[in-house]
Amino acid sequence: MNGTPLQSAGQGRTAAKLGMVGVAVDYRVHNRHGTDATACVADARAALHWVQAHADELGVDPERIVVSGSSAGGHLALWTAITHTPFGSDPAEAPLFKPAALILISAAADTSASGGQRSDRFAGHGTDLSATQNLDGKMPPVLMFHGDADTTVPYHYAVELHQALAGSGNDCEFVTMPGGGHGLVTDEWKARAAALSKSFLERLKILPVEAKL
Repeated sequence: MNGTPLQSAGQGRTAAKLGMVGVAVDYRVHNRHGTDATACVADARAALHWVQAHADELGVDPERIVVSGSSAGGHLALWTAITHTPFGSDPAEAPLFKPAALILISAAADTSASGGQRSDRFAGHGTDLSATQNLDGKMPPVLMFHGDADTTVPYHYAVELHQALAGSGNDCEFVTMPGGGHGLVTDEWKARAAALSKSFLERLKILPVEAKL
């Protein structure tokens, strides 16, 4: 519905401090572009395609890109890792490779018409664009944070996403923020999430970064 890339600039700077290349993605939103949420998914997938296609000039490995998102951005991050092209997206702009990992914060993963949230924002295709119901059998490793007192995206949606991922044998670390609301709203959890994310990427051997010659 709203937002700008400035909301992701801090994560981009954090990535850069770790030796990675940080990219803050813009995508069409209703209040700036008059679009529905199918455009958000299309733009997220196209953005990863663009970064991968320009990997050489950006100095990155196109198969070792980590995608992160918070709230609606978590939903978009999941769609960069799902193979089939959803309604409203261009197959020519699909990601060239799956992300190497996903880091999700309070992800709004279920937009299905039955039991999900905000399905009406997807031009009648909320179920078709619901990430939880459309996961690939093989997804990238996922680290997810969710507050158990979140009233914007209730905690049970995160539990269901984790069950869907882990139930199909995927690598998923689920971190509950006790008493936490929507997003990383306290300095304590911002610091803890940063440390846990770093450990997660080290376990996957994405960190430390090796220089690209």
